[in-house]
Amino acid sequence: MLRGRQPRLAWLALGLIILLALCLRLYRLDGQSLWADEGNSAALAARSLTTITRGAARDIHPPLYYYILHFWVRILGRSEIALRSLSALTGTALVFVTYLLGGELFKRRVAFIACFLAAISPFHIYYSQETRMYILAALWSALAILFFLRLMKSRLAVGFGSQMPARLAVGRARWMLYASLYVVFTTAALHTHYFTFALPLVTNLAYGLGLIGYPSLRRSKAVGSWVAAQLVIVALYYPWLRFAGGQLATWPAVSQPFSFSFLVRDLLRVFSLGLSVEAETRAVVVAFALLLLLGALPCQLGSVRKRISSLCVLLARQELHSLALCLIYLCLPVVAMCLLSLSRPAYDPKFLLL
Repeated sequence: MLRGRQPRLAWLALGLIILLALCLRLYRLDGQSLWADEGNSAALAARSLTTITRGAARDIHPPLYYYILHFWVRILGRSEIALRSLSALTGTALVFVTYLLGGELFKRRVAFIACFLAAISPFHIYYSQETRMYILAALWSALAILFFLRLMKSRLAVGFGSQMPARLAVGRARWMLYASLYVVFTTAALHTHYFTFALPLVTNLAYGLGLIGYPSLRRSKAVGSWVAAQLVIVALYYPWLRFAGGQLATWPAVSQPFSFSFLVRDLLRVFSLGLSVEAETRAVVVAFALLLLLGALPCQLGSVRKRISSLCVLLARQELHSLALCLIYLCLPVVAMCLLSLSRPAYDPKFLLL
């Protein structure tokens, strides 16, 4: 009886978290008037698709968000609530996708924790109440990572599973489906914000590490299929990059020069407490950072010795690869931002909403 109740309780808990996320994102959605960049989004979305394309080519952002907002306001109108509700619902959907990602990478408990933290994240809530494209880029990126994980698992299932033709056909069909969705959402992310170029870097590095741990991924057909997926992404993105990429070369720096210590301190502040807390509150940032590190420890105090003795077993388990992907997903965009800033400072925390 208890086992039968557990799935229902889990779905109820997930529903409550999603409802909490929606309420936090809708709360006082029209509390402030549109600021400059939001006004630009609203003005551009009111134009024709051709004009949006030309305007985005002269801007620093690709056009997909403006296309979607164009049709959104035609249905809901042009009030602050109508304009910002697209981001609010997108941010709520991102919370649910975070749950799915946690389930793919780890266990259900981790999925619930990640989902809840995303629901109450001040950083996520802030950009879920803004008429801009950043939270939409985050949703596309999360979906791309989700289907990247699923296509990797489907490839492994084909490689290690039964050789029965029916099961092989099902496995290949799933791989094609997940690969197609990965391509679609990666391309959507690239057409929403330029900094999402870090997304294919993350997935390709993760795939490269997978080649080390899983022999079936080294087969020529598996590698060829993966390369083909990347070429499709390039083919879908290249026309826009050729049309508007020249604007990126002439765009001024988006930030002042910054040190690595400032970068780490500011990211801890933003990702834990949001944008409304001043950078000088270092004690609070350090406290949150310590809590984060304690929560991320893979062992409890009562089982340190047992965990250390089983480290060799852990190396062969999926959890290590999941942790590696999380670290790549967290760190590689930051590294890319630092490298770009060597020639032209480009630090902005919202670019890291991937």
